[in-house]
Amino acid sequence: MKITLNQWLELEDEARRAKSHLEKISNAACRMFIQHHNDGNTREAELLRRINDRVDQASSELAASLFHVQSEWTGGDTDNPKNSTLREPNWVPISHSFPREQVEEYRDPDGAIIIPHRQPSRAYMASDIQWDTNGQDVDLPPAVVFADYQHEHGVDHHEYISDWLSDTFGFCHKGFTLTEISNG
Repeated sequence: MKITLNQWLELEDEARRAKSHLEKISNAACRMFIQHHNDGNTREAELLRRINDRVDQASSELAASLFHVQSEWTGGDTDNPKNSTLREPNWVPISHSFPREQVEEYRDPDGAIIIPHRQPSRAYMASDIQWDTNGQDVDLPPAVVFADYQHEHGVDHHEYISDWLSDTFGFCHKGFTLTEISNG
């Protein structure tokens, strides 16, 4: 039995989530690198730089569409979305198109193929960030734009962005205003 379209899409979606987590690890390693470098801990700073390089390498391999299901034209009018189908990723030695019944599940009424986790991302701006610096004189941004935020089902995006701000900049905050902005 061949791997089904839904199974490939599940692998693709999990790879996207893994890439997101690798980005968080990279941000943490960069923050730790700066701390150790500023403290004069050159050996630890170098180790963190190498860790970050490895994380970036793993992230770029995932970004290379490891499990990305390909769109394939089946002939006829190229403007008609019904003349396309989906097939296994290019790197599969003998790649096959998926059976029509598996592809039809993802067609909208006009015939276009819609894959849920590939839908346009949302863009948000966290503004009026009230950083808690304990009186330290630091240069922190008053606002941050998340231009390619992928909302995952069941994840509170306000909480996710809140955690990201603290993890990335190394300071807690007492709140911020979150606004969805145009992503076009």
